[in-house]
Amino acid sequence: MERRALGHTGLRVGEIGLGTEHLSLDAATMEAVLGSAVDAGADYVDLLYCHPRTRHAEFWEAFGPALAPRRESFILAAHWGNPGPGDIDECERAFADALPLIGGHAEVAMVDVVEEWGGWCAQSFERLE
Repeated sequence: MERRALGHTGLRVGEIGLGTEHLSLDAATMEAVLGSAVDAGADYVDLLYCHPRTRHAEFWEAFGPALAPRRESFILAAHWGNPGPGDIDECERAFADALPLIGGHAEVAMVDVVEEWGGWCAQSFERLE
């Protein structure tokens, strides 16, 4: 698969990525999809945006074990938002709670629903630094 620069990050990713929002929640499907992605050369994964403890826990329970043996094969984009501007403390908790489930880090932190600079958006970037 052809690889391309991911913006100005210095990262190079396959031209086809994997979005996880609508993946089946059963472990066998999650395992098969992530295995197929690696086999095809897809290495960019946009994670489901939600709090792993309070929303969609079943996604994280299936995704984490399927990801673990392949973690170094992927560049993960984790969302900062639930799914958009809201309680900034809850957004920080959701992001922090997701990190141990994905190997302790995300290569990309994606701030959702940026409608204007300032307020929620500026505070989000300050907390991610």
